[in-house]
Order: sequence, then C-alpha cells, then structure tokens
Amino acid sequence: MSLLAWSDLPAELREGVEARLEAKISSTVDSMGHGPHDYSGTVFSAIGSAYVVAVDQANRVGVQALQRELRVNRFLRPIAPRCIWTFESMTWTVAGFESVIGERPNLGPGSADLVPVVRMLVDLTETGASYLRPGDESILRHAAQFESLASRLSRESAWRTLTTNSPRVLDPWDRRRASQFVEHELLLFDVLSGGLCAVHGNVSSSSVLLTASGPRLTGWHDVAKAPDWVDPAVFAVHLVADGHSPEDAEGWVAQVPAWKKASTDSIDAFAVSLLGRWLLAGRSVKLKTAVRQYVKYRLERRQ
Repeated sequence: MSLLAWSDLPAELREGVEARLEAKISSTVDSMGHGPHDYSGTVFSAIGSAYVVAVDQANRVGVQALQRELRVNRFLRPIAPRCIWTFESMTWTVAGFESVIGERPNLGPGSADLVPVVRMLVDLTETGASYLRPGDESILRHAAQFESLASRLSRESAWRTLTTNSPRVLDPWDRRRASQFVEHELLLFDVLSGGLCAVHGNVSSSSVLLTASGPRLTGWHDVAKAPDWVDPAVFAVHLVADGHSPEDAEGWVAQVPAWKKASTDSIDAFAVSLLGRWLLAGRSVKLKTAVRQYVKYRLERRQ
C-alpha cells in the first residue's frame, strides 16, 4: 500500500503528536513508499523530534504489524529505537519512537560497513533479540507474546499457492522443481517450530542505521518466534542482492555462530521458502533474482 504524507493525516492525530512533543511540528521527512503502516516518518519541532508510525484500524495488516513491534520493543534496547509513547486518535493507533540519527549502510563487496553490521548480527543472535533463551524463568510468558514463524508460514504455504494459483510467476527453473520445493517447505515448518528467539526477519541495508554509537536495527513489524539463525540466513540473501556472490555472502554470515550451528537442510529449506514467499509477494526483480541465485547455489552444490 502507498504510505501517506504527514499532511494527509487527520488534524486531530497531528495535534496529538504535537501534544506529546510539547511543540508545533515544523517539518517532516515522510517515508513515502510501500510498507504495512499507513504513515511513517520523522517529525521535527523546535525542541525535539520523533519517528512516528500511524495505522488506521481498517488496515488490519498494519495494525497487527504495529502491535508486534510494540510488544518486542522493550526487550531490544539498545539495538532498536525505543518507543517513547503511543496513543489512539479516532480510528488511528499512533506510536512515537526515538529519532535516530544515522545513515543506511553500504553492504556491497569491499564496503567497510559490512564489519559493524555483521558484528550487530552476532550481538543480535547472542544477546539482543534472543532473549527467549532456555533457562529463562519467564520463557513461557515471553514466548506466548510472539507468533511462531512456523505457524505464520504454514498458513501461507507459498509454494503450494504458487503451483496451484499463480504458476505464471514461476520461471522454467522454478516450475521444474516446484513439487520438490513444496517438500522443502514442509520440512521447514518442523525446523522452525522449535525456535525460541524473537527474530527480526528482514535484516538488510534498508533496516539498519549506522549511528555514532553503533548500528541500530529498525522496522520490527515482522518479528516472530524462530531459531536464531533465521536473521543471518535472510541477511545472506540480501548480501547477494547487494552484489556479493552466494559464496562470499555465506563467508560473511559464517562469522555469526548461530548461522554456523544450523543444519544444511535447514538453510536449504529456508532459502527455498524465502524464494517462494518473495515470488508470491511480488518483491523487486533485484530481490527475486538474488534469492533465486542463492537457492540455485545452495541446491546445485549438493548434486
């Protein structure tokens, strides 16, 4: 869906944001584009700023996305921007997050930004989002707050949907292997169901900000309960999209202990599932090409 501009929002909502900032909004940087929220952007006043997310109740996907992000936010300091307030305005839910000053990383081959972002992934899987660790006395209470990624994906069954309802989006290579890919997807549901970490689900250059105090990870609206190797597995595919060969991409994520502990079959099944989901969702040609290239690399090297 297309995101709204600040000026498109109801006056009552904008006044509610100003009341929480205790000042008039002087300017905004709207995040126009595609996403689950109706509005997101940074608002500025004479005395401060905030990153604002707003969703109308009619946008059920957006409401669920914001609810997921708010549930996990208090566990993610300092790796994610902190939520500083929320409120309801008519049919709208609004959240304000601390405004983080930083730049999106360049994750192409040879970039110096790769080192701190991979280090962030190590911290994320070891201490950040992986707070649902065995031995934690509150593990059941925490785990109950998050939908399992296995449960979410089992409802979608991307490859089954593609083969029955959307075969035209498949290229010849996909089509020849579609029945095999359905089997990979079934394996993945079992593999994911045992995960007890809150994973981000889309670690990439578009979700990371490099700040003076280190990388910050934004956009937690797809957070789910899954094994801790899921985030490095997604990151590897994004590195391919950023110009790395699949082998080089895996060289970077191999620095993350969680990824190295995952079985070959698990990574293969996850990559196949990601290809199906991105094809079904109509992701960019760049991303679809990258994930297909990565799946070919994973499967063909085992032949």
